[in-house]
Amino acid sequence: MLTNLGLNPSQARNSRSPNEGHCQQPLTELMPPLLDALPSYTNRVMQRSQIGGVPLRTYILIAGNADFDPLPLAQQQWQTEVPDTTRQVFFTTLERSYTDQRAIASQNFYWAFFVQTEQGWQLALLYQQLGEVPGSAHFSPTGCQHRGDRPRHSFMVEGLSGRGVRC
Repeated sequence: MLTNLGLNPSQARNSRSPNEGHCQQPLTELMPPLLDALPSYTNRVMQRSQIGGVPLRTYILIAGNADFDPLPLAQQQWQTEVPDTTRQVFFTTLERSYTDQRAIASQNFYWAFFVQTEQGWQLALLYQQLGEVPGSAHFSPTGCQHRGDRPRHSFMVEGLSGRGVRC
């Protein structure tokens, strides 16, 4: 859930009603500050999640290029009783991983689904496509593991779901 995005901690605590906060703003207004904060927050989450004191050597440098044009989804075979309020957002990240010999940059792609609730926007689903590393035959469409740790996907979900990034 995105809550109190753009407010300082004092303002966030004093925002009582969901309708008074920024979360009721259109997603197009909420995503730019969220994407600005996402690399810093996600990098901190990844570093705190290291296993056995071994630091993760991948960092998100920038997140951006938000695209709000939805892809057409397959026609549902049933009629829902509630309207579909899901909003799609596409964005990219530029990441850098370090080995003992070199730094490797990659561009990764994300397709996020958000829904509006009484408490504001919530992340419902996130797909990721990891970019191909230049000069490598390895390509991972579903994500990779970091030294036995959680998939990279879960770090991004945690960042987008607003633990630390709140509207």
